[in-house]
Amino acid sequence: MKNRSMNFWLLTLVLCMISAEMAFAQKKKKKEMEIMNTSREWKVPLIERELFFDNPEIAGGRLSPDGNWMTFMKPHKGVMNIWIKKFDEPFDDARLVTADTLRPIPGYFWSYDTKYLLYVQDKGGDENYHVYAVDPWDKPEAATGVPAARNLTDRPDVRAYIYMVSKKDPNIMYVGLNDRDKAWHGMISTSSTLPKENLRLSGKTTTEYWAGVLTGMKNSGSPPGQMKMEVLKY
Repeated sequence: MKNRSMNFWLLTLVLCMISAEMAFAQKKKKKEMEIMNTSREWKVPLIERELFFDNPEIAGGRLSPDGNWMTFMKPHKGVMNIWIKKFDEPFDDARLVTADTLRPIPGYFWSYDTKYLLYVQDKGGDENYHVYAVDPWDKPEAATGVPAARNLTDRPDVRAYIYMVSKKDPNIMYVGLNDRDKAWHGMISTSSTLPKENLRLSGKTTTEYWAGVLTGMKNSGSPPGQMKMEVLKY
């Protein structure tokens, strides 16, 4: 009986020591986590959300086809616009080409002959993008301080897509307009010099088919709808 009683008390003592050790280890770990969190709070500050969502300082750089000019996107009055400078000039010497203060310009490119900058823009966020052409060397307007941009697809409630740009004729590009059917973009050829007549390819066809037609590819297949061609007079 005496041995059994001693064994019982020894077992109880061992269990108490184990429990105390576990409680101490848990308390120590909790304290270490508190110290770690405090250290992180003081040594690793939060990243400002502007670094993720604000306008970049400079973006969308483009070298002109003749290699003499550099264009890029940069904020003007808080809105992304197009700027231009000579290739070897510092960015601080660049000048504005567009001066939109309401909506940022989502993208642009050079014409192949380095005469025009072409870009798309909507109004008030309606996503009816139109195609604009601006001559960077035109005289700036007094009201805006930049050359006047011309709307090449000036039609109400119409969204334009740029499908292809002609290398053979730098003034010609092929644009899709959904002025006849909002679900389909019929293709026209338009020009940065605004000709009086434009060739129009219309019908419910795929972009791949148009690309085959315009590049002279053979065996491009038949379009899913009837195709017709007409000359539009603006």
